[in-house]
Amino acid sequence: MPPLPWIHCNLCMSTSPSQLVVTSCGKVVCSTCQPRLSTSTCRQCQGPCTRTVPLTNKAPKEVLNLFTDIPEQLKAVFKNYNFQENQKRSLLEYKEKRTGQMKNNGMESVNRKKTEANMFGQMKEKLVSLERREAGLREEMNRITSEPGSRMVGEQGGVGDFSGGLFGRGAEHFGQEG
Repeated sequence: MPPLPWIHCNLCMSTSPSQLVVTSCGKVVCSTCQPRLSTSTCRQCQGPCTRTVPLTNKAPKEVLNLFTDIPEQLKAVFKNYNFQENQKRSLLEYKEKRTGQMKNNGMESVNRKKTEANMFGQMKEKLVSLERREAGLREEMNRITSEPGSRMVGEQGGVGDFSGGLFGRGAEHFGQEG
């Protein structure tokens, strides 16, 4: 770890100490002043500062980060930030695209349902019309067959006697009463 001009012992204020330790409460102390930590009362520790870490390259990362150049730390933070934002943006774009597809599918389903409902309505109207026509034809058939002296179609000598076939009496007599 390169020496930083602002690092100093928080007790003797020396800027060129030989070895430094960092306390759990954040004090930086030189090896000369370290014995004083066990006899003085710390306001943050509310007693003597007994937990220390030597300030070397082997110190925990969170301790070393306290002494790392801020612009370098910011570069790493911005790199992490950009990575996370790209991940969020990618997911958001996917969800927006998927939502659009689902809306389109929904609209297609609604339109298809409307078309089918219209077709159903038209078929229903056609069915009602055919049922009326069928009822009218049945009435007419019943009226014709219930009149006195009327014969059923196809009976011997009745209207439209086709017992000899359509051209049973010859093509020359087709349509003439016999």
